Amino acid sequence: IDAQIIASYDYSVQWTPTVTLDCPTCDAPRAFPFENVVYEIKVTDAVGCEALAALKVSLVKNYEVFIPNAFSPNRDGINDFFEIYCGKDVEAIRSFAVFNRWGALVFEANDFLPHDRNSRWDGNFKGEALAPAVFVYLAKIRFIDGEEKVFSGDISLIK
Repeated sequence: IDAQIIASYDYSVQWTPTVTLDCPTCDAPRAFPFENVVYEIKVTDAVGCEALAALKVSLVKNYEVFIPNAFSPNRDGINDFFEIYCGKDVEAIRSFAVFNRWGALVFEANDFLPHDRNSRWDGNFKGEALAPAVFVYLAKIRFIDGEEKVFSGDISLIK
């Protein structure tokens, strides 16, 4: 014979801080913190006895941003544009600029949402297709947690 003891207790739960929790009075709430935090839980039974515990959550921010290092604007439908690929953690691209080897600005887009098809470079400058070369880019990206990061590198325009 299998015997099982099931105890049921009348108790209440209170988690703090409550700002980033979906249910601060649930046994197992889901948390969505933007920074390191210590959650505290207080469990109180029907006669007023309390138990306290703490849980430290340390975040590792791994922003999803991919910026390619080459593109081929030859209108074959494959890698025809130089653009920033972003995950759900990106709120906006504050600035995106491309410069030639002499430092002249050949493309610029500011304050646009991720995946904005109007804010990608087609390899043209002043209406003319540029010859294959290496260019430098600079992008400032704002994330949903309020942090802004600068990304820079080079991009090869190939045909």
